[in-house]
Amino acid sequence: RSWITSQPTDKSSTCVHGIDIDTFATSYSTAGLSREQIRPVKAAASRMFLSRFVDLHWDFFNTSSSVDCTKMKKVLDLFDTLLEESSFSDGLLIKMACINAFSLWNLYQSKDSKSSGNKVVVALANMLAFGSSLASHVKNTI
Repeated sequence: RSWITSQPTDKSSTCVHGIDIDTFATSYSTAGLSREQIRPVKAAASRMFLSRFVDLHWDFFNTSSSVDCTKMKKVLDLFDTLLEESSFSDGLLIKMACINAFSLWNLYQSKDSKSSGNKVVVALANMLAFGSSLASHVKNTI
């Protein structure tokens, strides 16, 4: 694990072979990297994405927290990038789609409609963006 070092500017930022995983979604380039160097970058980005994905859905599930649209956009941007790199198995993609559907259903069924009204809209936007990314990826790979 010596190839992962924490960035001093941000405690959640991670750098692998000189690539900042936080900016992975916007400026990722494998130019000049060997296959052995690319693998840990993709693995670290996948772990970071899954962590942020779970954190976002915890915000949907937790009635006392609010949902940050900026967080959702970062998760979706990283998802798009990793999807282009084929970093996820079909089984994992199905599980993520189920988690998205559960989050939306759970919020829609919530008894506390005042606090969950905005979350329902954000969860629906998240689910539609997730589905759009998957559909676009399937279209481009066929």
